[in-house]
Amino acid sequence: MWLFGSRVDDAKKGGDIDLLVCPQVRSAEDAAEPQQAFMQKIKMLNLLERYLGERKIDIVVEQAQDPRPIVEVAHKTGIKLQ
Repeated sequence: MWLFGSRVDDAKKGGDIDLLVCPQVRSAEDAAEPQQAFMQKIKMLNLLERYLGERKIDIVVEQAQDPRPIVEVAHKTGIKLQ
């Protein structure tokens, strides 16, 4: 998981929390289940809201060989979380 966007810059205040999630795809069937991935994303948002309170949180789920620019930006400018 990577934190990216305005939250990685201490000089900037506020803003939403941007997270890039890099799931471990175990099989082609796992990657082909968009509904399951969507439900996992909703569960993660619910857990984060429970721990962090109501905040604007954006979650980007990285796919295998993901060509989206947001994924590249997250890896280049973000902070990898444990």
